[in-house]
Amino acid sequence: MLSGIVMANVRDIERLKQSVDDWNRWRADRPDRGDQLRGANLLRAKLSGADLSYVDLQEADLREAWLEGANLSHANLRDARLNWLVLSESNLSGAKLVGADLSNANLSKADLHGTDLTDARLVDTLLYGASLVETRLVNANLERANLRCTVLVRANLERAPLKLPHLWHVRLGSTPRPGRPA
Repeated sequence: MLSGIVMANVRDIERLKQSVDDWNRWRADRPDRGDQLRGANLLRAKLSGADLSYVDLQEADLREAWLEGANLSHANLRDARLNWLVLSESNLSGAKLVGADLSNANLSKADLHGTDLTDARLVDTLLYGASLVETRLVNANLERANLRCTVLVRANLERAPLKLPHLWHVRLGSTPRPGRPA
């Protein structure tokens, strides 16, 4: 612990890198589930299907990591480096990604419901078919992001510049009421 900041436990990082199945079993047996992987170096890690829900990954390096189908719901990824990361079909609902760099990441078909992406960098990010319902994208950089077939219902896009070509088949309106056409 440096200056009151809890850093990642080296044994936990090694457990995660060695076997996602063992990590998931270990986490399932622990009631607190508030693991600290803050500042962890998980560069190019193969973590598909990992349960990282509620984990503190603030300032972690997950560049080029593979987390397809992973559960990162309610995880803290503030200021994390997530460039070229694969998070397709992952659950990031309620996660904190404030200031995170997701440039060139693949978040296709990911669930980002209620995620906070304030000040996040999503340059050239693939968000095809992702659900960003009630997501905060305040001041997010979405330059050249692929938002095709993305659901942005009730998303906060304040100060997040979007250009018309990026909005192909994007759903921006509210959810249709029963008995009314979409």
